[in-house]
Amino acid sequence: MQGKTTFHPYKKHVEHDITRKIADLGLTPIKCELLQDAFGDERKKERGIIDRETTEEFLAKVESVSSNWDKIERDVTEKTPEFSRYFQRNIQDDMMNGMLL
Repeated sequence: MQGKTTFHPYKKHVEHDITRKIADLGLTPIKCELLQDAFGDERKKERGIIDRETTEEFLAKVESVSSNWDKIERDVTEKTPEFSRYFQRNIQDDMMNGMLL
């Protein structure tokens, strides 16, 4: 399963929510990077948060990308980062529950 992304029926809904939040926060210049971290990149054979197989892997990946998200968001907006907190509060549980069903 390494390097292969998995189909998740709710992915488009979650991706739409994330994309809207990215626009709201003025993070369009880093949209691709944020979406790739969350959903992976089939062309590059990279797995995203959504592709983690256990709760522990999932939470570890969220934690590892969150600090990077905060850094790049701060660089782009010069404001206190909000995206990682939004993801953890509004997306993480739904994504993890859908992933582990």
